[in-house]
Amino acid sequence: MRLTRSRIYKILFVLGLFLIGTGHIDAHNLHGIFNFNLNDLKEGGEASGESLNIGTNFDSTFSTAWDVYLNTWNTEVLNPYVYDFNSFKQPVSLCLTNGDSLGFVMPVANIITSNYGPRHGRAHQGVDIDLETGDTVVSAFDGVVRMSRYYYGYGNMVVVRHHNGLETLYGHLSKVLVEPGATVKAGQSIGLGGNTGHSFGSHLHFEIRFMGQPIDPAKFIAFESFSLLNNEVLIDSTSFDNHKLVKRQKTDDHAFSEDHYKTVKKTTKYHIVKKGDTLSAIARKHKTTVAKLCKLNKIKPTTILKLGRKLRVN
Repeated sequence: MRLTRSRIYKILFVLGLFLIGTGHIDAHNLHGIFNFNLNDLKEGGEASGESLNIGTNFDSTFSTAWDVYLNTWNTEVLNPYVYDFNSFKQPVSLCLTNGDSLGFVMPVANIITSNYGPRHGRAHQGVDIDLETGDTVVSAFDGVVRMSRYYYGYGNMVVVRHHNGLETLYGHLSKVLVEPGATVKAGQSIGLGGNTGHSFGSHLHFEIRFMGQPIDPAKFIAFESFSLLNNEVLIDSTSFDNHKLVKRQKTDDHAFSEDHYKTVKKTTKYHIVKKGDTLSAIARKHKTTVAKLCKLNKIKPTTILKLGRKLRVN
């Protein structure tokens, strides 16, 4: 019997179901990784139907990602995947939810204080969402918790793996509420907002990643309305437009994180809030203004200062 491409992927699918039954693979790692029907696959490397168009580059994109995703589970390293995104030239359609109205929930329903992209000479891998320490942070989609730990500049962090190959990251938490391996639903509490790690004021650092590589969350979410732009997203090599991060993909993840999230330069000064402190008093002490303090720490003049809070003053 000639092993055609269609037969090969059907065999892989059946093998995946067998491994689920034996407990070697979690069902969340297999179901809906990419949005297509194996029966629609044609010999020319094309898939019929409007939901998927992967062209002739099928083997170097889909099959590689499929294999890596199924066989990689690491609770200690943020990006354990090894994947050549430069060869990922043909789009694959990812289904974000199953059409359920609760398939997506904003992690925190608040304003964006910093967007994805270059920031202060560094690559900002996600978006920052305003919150107060102790505010509840929820999972954006259904998934399985892959990481839940303190991780370099991210501070207390949770990473949730989703059914379609995406992962979402929630950083600077004051407390994590879930453990690796836990199944979570969209809108379920996974942590409390905070200011841990490389952070200058309470906020949530939120990322969306595909195979470990960050993608601008604004490609998925309309933040002004706290809703998805569409239920399906096309992913290809152009989705990973942060070239600095792509170039650094091959470096060791621990070394990369340590370098990328170093604590700020020694010339930066902080003030630890003590009893009786006010913003105006702190500003006078450090020869600055309340407006500058608010801008540096992403707070308002009316913000209540909690004892022990670390404020940047220059």
